[in-house]
Amino acid sequence: IFDAMPESVTKARCQVIAYTGLAHSSIARLQPKDVDLDAAMYVRPERKKGKGTRRQALPLTADGVAALRSLAGYQAIGVPFSRSSLHSSFRRACAKVQADTGYDLTGVRPYDLRHSYGTAVYATTGDERAVQQLLGHAKIETTHRYTLGAVDTRLKAAIRAMNQAASGP
Repeated sequence: IFDAMPESVTKARCQVIAYTGLAHSSIARLQPKDVDLDAAMYVRPERKKGKGTRRQALPLTADGVAALRSLAGYQAIGVPFSRSSLHSSFRRACAKVQADTGYDLTGVRPYDLRHSYGTAVYATTGDERAVQQLLGHAKIETTHRYTLGAVDTRLKAAIRAMNQAASGP
């Protein structure tokens, strides 16, 4: 999807969602002083939604650093933006990918990038509490929505072994 998007501040924002797990509203509240790209850290702004979250220093992946570096290049850290313009640009890119590949991307939203981040962290680590903290969830039950998409590596290995046994020597 990112390949179908033109280089822009909107693409950078979508990449920040995908590689940090920040919601668009948190990206808009993020301040330049909260981001230390050399240390690969940022301070997630507090949230009032639901039970809310407090400010918290969190580490960044290399992709997260690159995404925030791109956003900083547009001088767009801490700059409010329209959620609808983000959504419409993202949908145009999805439509292009769908036309080019035939993959059904109907209903895919920029917020789904946040879901994918949570699922990827869980698939890599198996650590629900880490996913909970990175996504800023007050309740572990909320995090379960993101971890259900990941398949346990033991199960993948078991199926791989079954396939190898079935194909024989």
